[in-house]
Amino acid sequence: MPELPEVETTIRGLKYIIGEKIYNLQIHTKQLRFKIPINIKKILINAKISNIRRIAKYIIIDLDNMFSLIIHLGMSGRLKFGDLNKNKLKHDHFILDITKKYRLIFNDPRKFGFIDITKTNKLINKNYISNLGLDALDLNLNYKYLFNKISRSEVPVKQILLNQQIISGIGNIYASEILFDAKISPLRKGKDLKTKHYKSLIQSI
Repeated sequence: MPELPEVETTIRGLKYIIGEKIYNLQIHTKQLRFKIPINIKKILINAKISNIRRIAKYIIIDLDNMFSLIIHLGMSGRLKFGDLNKNKLKHDHFILDITKKYRLIFNDPRKFGFIDITKTNKLINKNYISNLGLDALDLNLNYKYLFNKISRSEVPVKQILLNQQIISGIGNIYASEILFDAKISPLRKGKDLKTKHYKSLIQSI
């Protein structure tokens, strides 16, 4: 599964297409994890990309028509650039022609990712967004926040780190690396963490 660092890297790699217009859309799969909205083509074509950002592990492509395209990479998804003159490859499910030469392709062999569209000002109302905790890179993620969230928890700390309602964006590999760096057993319960453990977690995240 793509982890937060990979998603952040993807976002940065897409920045140069800000300001580009979406000329065409191809949908080769009606359903990934969820059904692709039926009105998505009408909304996307002729819209310009005004911003690209990340919320947890969701890729948000804001458009100048006040809509936002939401992409989650799931277990095996990735975004790649392709040449307009090249044929579609297997598992290329969603293709945006964004310049007169290149296209942005969502490729997902296992089809656990998803694509959604919503009014930008309604984005926070999406259940998968509204229930998120603080982002793993949020400056407000500090000792006090962690203590208030997990100091009474009977749950092992690794499961706590994977709980997107507490800290958003951390996946299995990222959680394992954090705990290894912090020298904390993944089986230690939240209620058993000491001050030194909280400090180590914050530093390692």
